[in-house]
Amino acid sequence: MRHTTVGKWTKLVLINCVIFILIVLLFEGILYTIYTLPPSFKPVIDAVRKYHLTYERLTLHYMPECFAYDNHLAYVLRKEGCNYSSREFEMEIISNSARFRDSEEALFKPEIVVIGDSHTFGWGITAEETFAKHLERLTGRKTLNAGIPSYGTYRETEQLSRIDTSNLKFLVIQYSDNDTGENRPFVKGGYKLRVRSEQQRLFLAKAERERANEAFIGQNLKRFWPLIFSNLKQKEASPNKRRLMRRNRKEAEIFLDILGRSAHVPKQIPILVIELNSYNDNDSYFVDSLREKIATWGKRDTFFIYPINISKKLTDNHYFIYDDHIRPSGHRMVAEVLTAKLNEIESKNIQTNTSPMRLKSGES
Repeated sequence: MRHTTVGKWTKLVLINCVIFILIVLLFEGILYTIYTLPPSFKPVIDAVRKYHLTYERLTLHYMPECFAYDNHLAYVLRKEGCNYSSREFEMEIISNSARFRDSEEALFKPEIVVIGDSHTFGWGITAEETFAKHLERLTGRKTLNAGIPSYGTYRETEQLSRIDTSNLKFLVIQYSDNDTGENRPFVKGGYKLRVRSEQQRLFLAKAERERANEAFIGQNLKRFWPLIFSNLKQKEASPNKRRLMRRNRKEAEIFLDILGRSAHVPKQIPILVIELNSYNDNDSYFVDSLREKIATWGKRDTFFIYPINISKKLTDNHYFIYDDHIRPSGHRMVAEVLTAKLNEIESKNIQTNTSPMRLKSGES
């Protein structure tokens, strides 16, 4: 009788274990389907994006096969170039002798130079699909793309020392709201850049690869479902406009401080400034603040800066779903806006027969 009872309990435990495993697999399958075919429902989309950035995507500039250590700028593009792939794209990364993602020809007397971070670099697209190359085709002016992922304003302007600016007519600077993470400590630390060591960068790259390659039963239940559940519970808060303006005024002030101190930013030529952020989290606060600060800036007659609000032109469709960067169509849109501004500046210069003019405060 005792053996019979033990056998029944063993059988019951096994059945329950099988049922439990089947339920886990069922929910895993449902969550996997939601992840791979996400519905247009913000809490889910936000969870999908956070999961992708946290557990799936490799950070390009951590990868030693793509970027080499530099004791001044932290990292630079490798001469050999590399290939990079993510869920939504595959990209070939070329490099010229100055370590920019552009041709060797583009280094010789460019008329337009574009500096910025991964949006300018063209994360997720080909080199010819970047807004820098669209700008070149639309304006007929040789354009050099000098964007490097995650560079802040100081590192972006430092790169100008490696560029032939003898024929430069326009400089385009792409700002991003995450630049403040580098800009603020740089200024606060006495205008010194804190560079992550090569060992730290390699450690981060290894940790990301291990996390991306990790797979186990219940993975989506453990990692993905809590993100969805948290988003469903959380109420979307309205942005505090006063706080945003205060923060962006400080960002604009720091941006101008770094720009004004740079020994490499050319003077007396038009400098077009745009802001591009992740997942179309774009607004006009930074460019509005920048325009406001320029009006009273002591160097406004030395640096001719034109802030451009691009937030009303870009839509969610111009961005990838999983990745936080701009699709080729978005780059084309950015180039069209920049081309219109360049034409406007040139037209005013021809009409007045003067050197590049500053737009009045309030114009964009």
